[in-house]
Amino acid sequence: MFKFNSILSRSLLALALAAGSAAAVAGPTYHVDINTSSQAGNNGGLLLSFLGLDNSDAVATIDHWTGNFLGDGMAINDAFVNYDAGSLTIASGYNAYVFDVAFGGNFGFDVTFDIDVGPVGSTFGVALTDDMYEYITDDIVSIAFQQDQPVSVTANASYASVTPAAVDADVPEPADWALVMSGLGLMGFALRRRAR
Repeated sequence: MFKFNSILSRSLLALALAAGSAAAVAGPTYHVDINTSSQAGNNGGLLLSFLGLDNSDAVATIDHWTGNFLGDGMAINDAFVNYDAGSLTIASGYNAYVFDVAFGGNFGFDVTFDIDVGPVGSTFGVALTDDMYEYITDDIVSIAFQQDQPVSVTANASYASVTPAAVDADVPEPADWALVMSGLGLMGFALRRRAR
C-alpha cells in the first residue's frame, strides 16, 4: 500500500537537513583591521588579492568596509565591486582589487570565504600601494588555505590584526527554523503512530 505520510515525513526531514547544512558550506569569516598611521598624509591603495591555481574553486567576499576610501579603485582580472551592496567579490586565480584610499587612519572589513581548496590551495592577501599602485609593503595580512591543513592566518602587527568575525548569516532564518520544526514534528507524529 502506498504510504503517503511516510514519504511526506521523510521528504520534509531531508529538506530540513539540506537547509540546515547550507550554512556549513560557507567557509570561515574574518574581520581585518588595518592601521595606516605610518603612511599619514599620503594617498595610495589598499590591495586585496586572492591567488590560487586553476584547480582551486574559491571566492572571497569582502563587506562591512570602514575607513577613508576615496573612489572606485581598480579591478585586476576577476574581481567585482557592488558599491550599492557594499561588497567586493574576488575569485581565486590571479585576481585582485585595489581600493583608492587616504592613508593615516584605520580601515576595516570582513572577508568571507566560499572555498573548495583543491590540491594547490589559495591565499588571500592585503598589501599597501602608493598612488601609482606600486607596493609600499608586502602582504600585511595573509590567509592561506591548503588541502587537508588548518587555515593559516598571519598579520604584520605594525599594520594589521585579523580576528574571527561574528557573522549574521550563521543565525538560521525563521523559515529555516520552521522547516526544521516541521520535519521534527512529522518525525514525532510518525513515531507515535508506529508505536500504536
